[in-house]
Amino acid sequence: MIKNPDRILFRTGAGPQVGFGHLRRCLSLADAFVHYGAQCRFVCHGSAENIRIIERSGHAAIVLKAEPNSPEDLRETSAAVASFGAGAAVVDDYCVEYFGGLSKTGAAIVALDDLATRSFAACDVVVSSGAHAGTLPYPRASNTLFLLGPVYVPLRPEFWDVAPRQIAGDVRHVLVTLDGADPVNVGPVLLSALDAIAADFAITFVSGPFAHNQAQVKRLATGAQHRVEVLDAPADLVKLMRAADLAICAAGQTIYELAALGTPAIAIVVVENQVQHAAAFAEQNVIESFAWDPTRVAAVQTSILTLMGDVGRRRAMSAAGQRAVDGRGALRVARTVLDKIAGCNRESRSFRRSSGQGFTKNTE
Repeated sequence: MIKNPDRILFRTGAGPQVGFGHLRRCLSLADAFVHYGAQCRFVCHGSAENIRIIERSGHAAIVLKAEPNSPEDLRETSAAVASFGAGAAVVDDYCVEYFGGLSKTGAAIVALDDLATRSFAACDVVVSSGAHAGTLPYPRASNTLFLLGPVYVPLRPEFWDVAPRQIAGDVRHVLVTLDGADPVNVGPVLLSALDAIAADFAITFVSGPFAHNQAQVKRLATGAQHRVEVLDAPADLVKLMRAADLAICAAGQTIYELAALGTPAIAIVVVENQVQHAAAFAEQNVIESFAWDPTRVAAVQTSILTLMGDVGRRRAMSAAGQRAVDGRGALRVARTVLDKIAGCNRESRSFRRSSGQGFTKNTE
């Protein structure tokens, strides 16, 4: 029987190489669990900045010392589950494959995934919230519950009740945000290309908490022909997204946030795991998408100019985004997981009464 069904432990990672999307969606999901009265704790690899971000969000955090996916990692994570008395362990890290071992803690196992490349036989719930999730080869005949598609994308409370967006006729404000890190140095090239466009607009450039090129971006902003404001990891990115007439972003978690707000966006694909969901959203007319190639940045410039001059297209993109993402995915996932834990507890009590034995969950 699960001892504390209202305690949720998150095992995730974030940093310059991993990106910030994993941590951000876990924090969003934690907000939803808290909304339903649960208590959350985090264990993670990465920098001290991770811990500051988590603690500023109101949750306790522990830094894992072991190598990811190692036996020591499993022992540390299992010990954290046990000491917290967690009813569920939420794992959001592509490298983790020890779901079977972690399930021996008795906690319900929840995996946040995007790739469908691992075995999830020991998981109780798998959340794959990408626009392409329904096309991935997840097993359909399984005891695992699969929550697939953008209807389950975990977004923060600011996105839970968003009004339909009204799109202005002119583009006066362009937002550039490249997630928590900029590992292939897209920012400076993109900012230079954007500044070269002969139109009347201001630029807000958001530099993420793990970005290494802030100084270069600020030098470019100082000499720009447009008015450019550079912000380092601002606390209220949602306000900036709402204020923008057009956004240029990395093709990660941010495209779902912009879709929920109805902000037209051009997404830049910089890593392999962004390809499929960006393509799916582009097919639905939610975004325009480009694979990053600094030698072909003129194509991005052309797309920006075209969208600036086509208010009908921007309005269609805005409406398509808000149809695809209503912002309440975190609430759906949290409610489903809490109901799943409650169901396990009921099954455990029933099994004990009928057989005098404990409830044993199948493992890998």
